[in-house]
Amino acid sequence: MLAKILLTTLAFTSFAWPALAGDRSGWGVYGGASGMQATDENSGEVYLPAGGGGGGIDYNQDKGEISFNYSLSETGNQAESTTSPELTWVKFNALAMEIRFWAGSFFIGPRFGLYNLVLSETGSKISGMDQGFGYGWSTGWETDQGWFAQFRREQARHLNPVGDLRLNLDGYSLLFGFRFH
Repeated sequence: MLAKILLTTLAFTSFAWPALAGDRSGWGVYGGASGMQATDENSGEVYLPAGGGGGGIDYNQDKGEISFNYSLSETGNQAESTTSPELTWVKFNALAMEIRFWAGSFFIGPRFGLYNLVLSETGSKISGMDQGFGYGWSTGWETDQGWFAQFRREQARHLNPVGDLRLNLDGYSLLFGFRFH
């Protein structure tokens, strides 16, 4: 459902204001460090410790002082669990949209999207997954040549990947990338 909303918004904004498109439009690739944590909301145990890496692709549609950014990203790290030692990897994916408000080369804005959490055991066996709505904010800077740096703060609540386990995702990402104009 959320994917349909994001695609409908992309289609609408693609045709609604074509005369306003600026020079920040285009595809981008990025990577960086992440401090996402997956925490059991019942016991408080942290399954994904702070620190990890990730990356993704995005499309930025510039409308002047505002832009719409659509992204697909992945972040992961080795799991550290005392109650489930068979878990070796935790990762999450996000299909998200940002509304960016620009002041020169700097931007800030809210982001929201669909977050997918995957728990893996030894041997790459998937032991559980769930998806849910997430939200946060983003700020950053982008040069006229396309280089950018971005800080994101994100969270998703009440993900239930397996059994009675209910996890909350919370954390940040520091990303660096390049946009193709």
